[in-house]
Amino acid sequence: MEPIELREFRNRIGKAIRRLREEEGISALYLSKVLGVTQPTVSRIENGAASIQAEKLCFLARTFNRSLQFFIGEQSPIIYDENDILRAGLVYYGAHHLKSKRTINVREHFKSYADFLNSALNFVDDARFAAALATTLYYQAAKSELEITRILTTVQNKRLVGNLQILLVLVRDSDFYIKRPEKEKKQAIQQINNLYAELDKEHGHEIEMSLVAEIGEDYVAKFINASLNNE
Repeated sequence: MEPIELREFRNRIGKAIRRLREEEGISALYLSKVLGVTQPTVSRIENGAASIQAEKLCFLARTFNRSLQFFIGEQSPIIYDENDILRAGLVYYGAHHLKSKRTINVREHFKSYADFLNSALNFVDDARFAAALATTLYYQAAKSELEITRILTTVQNKRLVGNLQILLVLVRDSDFYIKRPEKEKKQAIQQINNLYAELDKEHGHEIEMSLVAEIGEDYVAKFINASLNNE
């Protein structure tokens, strides 16, 4: 007969894995692919009917930034690194087709879009990140929520200004490829141009300092379309 302690231990792990799925917003099918098992196996693990291998449990903890204590003891607070927080910010501010940790409260880390932008502009040497950030610029502009004065006040570092300028140019030049309502595009591009003009007036032409990854306007437009056409 199976010891009751072992059964309770297995149930505790199963409940923690189910809670993990709920917090991350992922399906049992997705988790089964992550773990390399079948979907029914995931269900049996969550129900306490089957055990999960120690190696797979460690892999799960690393993948979703949980401590092992989360699964085998009292569930400890979630640990997030800077990449997690920035990715969640990208999704929150417009790059909707990216996956992010839903349990992150973006507003706890960034008081405004300008604060987020100032942080995110440090990481645009990655092509996918740069395109996602450009998408947030378009999205905020399309909603008339691109607070130009606050951005000018917040983004002061010359290198970051250069990064922002090149992203604005990429969004503006992607107009032809963006498959969005014309009225929305017109509104967005107008705000984008206004922000660029104000940056140029205050800081001059800093684009030559930009560290933005080499991406084209078609790449940016694809990112915008993939995000906003699936809202």
